[in-house]
Amino acid sequence: MRLRRLAAATAAVAVLALAACAPPVPPEGSPDIRGSIETVSGASGSGGDTVEILVAGDKQADTGYERAAVSLTSATLVLVRTSGGWEPVDRGRLAPGDVVEVWFTGPVRESYPVGATGEAVAVYP
Repeated sequence: MRLRRLAAATAAVAVLALAACAPPVPPEGSPDIRGSIETVSGASGSGGDTVEILVAGDKQADTGYERAAVSLTSATLVLVRTSGGWEPVDRGRLAPGDVVEVWFTGPVRESYPVGATGEAVAVYP
């Protein structure tokens, strides 16, 4: 019995270790908004402060919004597309004009533009 628990615990640690080594990718499913960043405000680092971005684009069949004010916290995954795949970058790297896809997490504030917290941001060159 003790040996089985040890084996199960070892397997669980191995799975977590492999998952931690997997390259970061955007979430599965369609983004909530796709467009360009119009403004960036707030902290310019990866500390505990929030960065706010305003994203505008055309509402498409696979997106839900044309404009969104998005709060990016230290938990928000920000990735940039490179020739080798996806690379994590600091929130402070975001700038007006960047073409992005954004996935929301938590409730969406039904204002105009909608307000939400970003789960992930994918930046395209």
